[in-house]
Amino acid sequence: MDDDPDVGDSFAAILEAEGATVATVDSARRARTLVSDRHRGCLLVDVHLGSESGFSLVAFLRERGIAMPVIFMTGSVLTAEIQAAARAASAVALVRKPMAGASIVDLILSCFEREELPPARVFPAR
Repeated sequence: MDDDPDVGDSFAAILEAEGATVATVDSARRARTLVSDRHRGCLLVDVHLGSESGFSLVAFLRERGIAMPVIFMTGSVLTAEIQAAARAASAVALVRKPMAGASIVDLILSCFEREELPPARVFPAR
């Protein structure tokens, strides 16, 4: 989920080339109507989704029993506040955009290779 359609499309193309089924949305409102507890997967969520934060979207989903792994991404500086919010949301990772396609694929694959999610990690932009 990214409020910039070009970013969402780029990530989708990278992941689809690896065989993943990808759904993209450009707003928290659309994500609320799309994501359900029937889905299996990983959420790649921008910290800033236009007028709403990715953190509030994930909190909303968690309140409804949707426990998919979450990777937060941002083009902003990784402040202590953003890092704390990612940890509080039990994020698999918090990453800076732009990042290499192979890195995001590896990170998403790591969500499915472990029975328990790893602790939240922070990765520098490449």
